[in-house]
Amino acid sequence: MCVLWLGPIPIVMLYSPQLVEVILTSNKHLDKGFAYKLLEPWLGPGLLTREPVEVLSLITLCTLDVICETSMGKSVNAQLEEKVIDDRHRELEQSGWKFEGRLAFLDLLLEMARNGQMDRADIQAEVDTFMFEGHDTTSAGLMWALHLIGTYPEVQQKIHDELDEVLGEDDDVTVEHLPRLKYMECCLKESLRVCPSVPIVMRELATDQQLGGVTVPKGVHVLINHHLVHRDPSQWPDPERFDPDRFLPENAAKRHTYSFIPFSAGSRNCIGQRFAILEEKVILAHILRRFRIVAVEARHEVRYKVEIIMRPINGIHIQFYKR
Repeated sequence: MCVLWLGPIPIVMLYSPQLVEVILTSNKHLDKGFAYKLLEPWLGPGLLTREPVEVLSLITLCTLDVICETSMGKSVNAQLEEKVIDDRHRELEQSGWKFEGRLAFLDLLLEMARNGQMDRADIQAEVDTFMFEGHDTTSAGLMWALHLIGTYPEVQQKIHDELDEVLGEDDDVTVEHLPRLKYMECCLKESLRVCPSVPIVMRELATDQQLGGVTVPKGVHVLINHHLVHRDPSQWPDPERFDPDRFLPENAAKRHTYSFIPFSAGSRNCIGQRFAILEEKVILAHILRRFRIVAVEARHEVRYKVEIIMRPINGIHIQFYKR
């Protein structure tokens, strides 16, 4: 760990799984750091052919469609360029508040508002949060996965072989197929290790805390650096090497539990992490079932910026070759 000062504010950065575990397993240090307050005006207080294609914008529209349809029960057709809350509320009123089929997250919120348990501002805050966290992080994760898979043809070939074996003659990817796409899941996890969508999270210590033999006082902000935790050489030999085999069960069992935390961990971990992995597997399977991809930029050529999401400065470009 190391200490740094942001003006008058002391901040301790952690980047070993052992020290990170202390904070993430604590039921005391649950308050997010001051940096998250900058988002409140936007998110409110609630819970990323052969011509090179810049993939982040396309993937973002795709994941936006997914989160709207699954969580909000509303198709927005973002990929076709075609007010989620108002439209859904109007539909429910016209049907006499009869819910049919799968109950979407937005339906639950609107029903709570109808019963006086929430107001419109509460709904807007929760919807904004789900829309941001449910598509921005996932689109970034998919973008980095496409870049890395497109960089290593031997890895991509293994995915193609697995897809051909699991899907056979099926054109669509079903719930039954997903658990069998084990190597693809290893690739997604290795991509999240190398390029975590959210590279850093912040907590404010609610009490004095012992960390590595040092007493860190109450009120200090702690930065948990996923990017560096995922490169700890004691847990990840040759950490810059892209190697999906790291996540085979026999290899994963040897590592510290908190050496891989792309979705954070503990009581404030990402509630959508299983959904995100399933969504990424489905989208990636549809792409790689039909195309062989080649990354235009080499890994060392990609410069990135760290905001809340880790993004490339100049985009990621992929060439698509029909299989």
